[in-house]
Amino acid sequence: MASSSDDHTVKVWDLSSATCAFSHNVGESIVDTIRWDNSTDSVLISGSDDGYLRISDIRDSKEIAAHKCGMKIESFCQDPLNPQQIHASLENGHIFGIDLRSGVKTLYDLSVSNKPVTNVALSPHVKGLICTSGFDGTMNVYNHNDYGENGKPKFVTREFANQGNLFGGQFSGDTQLLYTCGSSKGEVVIWTMEDNKPVKEAFGLK
Repeated sequence: MASSSDDHTVKVWDLSSATCAFSHNVGESIVDTIRWDNSTDSVLISGSDDGYLRISDIRDSKEIAAHKCGMKIESFCQDPLNPQQIHASLENGHIFGIDLRSGVKTLYDLSVSNKPVTNVALSPHVKGLICTSGFDGTMNVYNHNDYGENGKPKFVTREFANQGNLFGGQFSGDTQLLYTCGSSKGEVVIWTMEDNKPVKEAFGLK
């Protein structure tokens, strides 16, 4: 199990002995979010208050790469259909994409709200389907396959949840167009896009 902390570290725990097996300092800022890499089981990805995404290999306590996304990172995810790409949501209302191939390359920096975006997720079923949720109470879909004239993913559609601030969020692993997130009103928000015409048209779905 991995954890992140206010003490600027990421830690890996041996649950069989309830002891810390590995500790690594990843900068001078609070580490807010952490995930195991989808394709390499010894690699951890972390996001911090200083706006950096950091990729570390726990086998030798080595930082493989770091990239400044601009503002405090609220969440991030790897594209389940293209794990070399990482997408982050930021406190300033932006989402930010990077590609790890041939060094760390910025894909886009897109403003989606004037309030913090607490989550960004990519569909494991539909290539390029990005969904965000955040403090403005909306869920927004963008098309990572189709960049507009501004060189950024095109906006597709928006859903108003009417549940206050939205937190977390993920696509269903079983249902193609189902997105869920939490809310400040204590309700689980469920958005099914099965009959959403803009989504179906943008991604060529029947």
